[in-house]
Amino acid sequence: MTGTSMNRRRWQNFRRNRRAYVSLFVFCACFALSLFAELLANDRPILVKYRDGYYMPIFQFYSEQTFGGDLRTEAIYGDVEVQCLIVTGGLDACWDTPELLIEDAGDGTIGYQPAETGWIVWPLIPYHHSTISTLDVPAPSLGELTLQAKQNLQAPWLGITAFLVFALLLALLVFIFEGVRDAFDPRKTFS
Repeated sequence: MTGTSMNRRRWQNFRRNRRAYVSLFVFCACFALSLFAELLANDRPILVKYRDGYYMPIFQFYSEQTFGGDLRTEAIYGDVEVQCLIVTGGLDACWDTPELLIEDAGDGTIGYQPAETGWIVWPLIPYHHSTISTLDVPAPSLGELTLQAKQNLQAPWLGITAFLVFALLLALLVFIFEGVRDAFDPRKTFS
């Protein structure tokens, strides 16, 4: 047998093992999805329309001054004041009553005056890696860990989700390598 026909036979043997073939497909789909993780889960907006410009904070740094604020540091898009600055076009009144101004700008007018309103497109999951831990101390004691575990008992989906994801990935890898083992087994033939 030549190298090409041997590899073709191995691939056919692998494809005949349905569990391994489907696992490979699901694993590749999960991997492809993970390539776009920044677009799916991030604490920065994907797209911002402010006045006449479009901004992509997920890829580039923009200071608060870009949106009419005072600070040169990166805008914290989760703050209601920064959201108000973006939606209202940079009104100074955003520092006093941001929620009212955001609600008022919903129809394109602010205080019965036409206004340049903007908008924000958020990722599906507004999340940042620093939100994993709610502890403020770098080395928590056993008592603090117990308290955090007790508080998270009210949200069991956090642990269950992590367990299910790891179990699924482990099962997929086991099935894939089982298929690879079967494909490379010279004594195994499928008819």
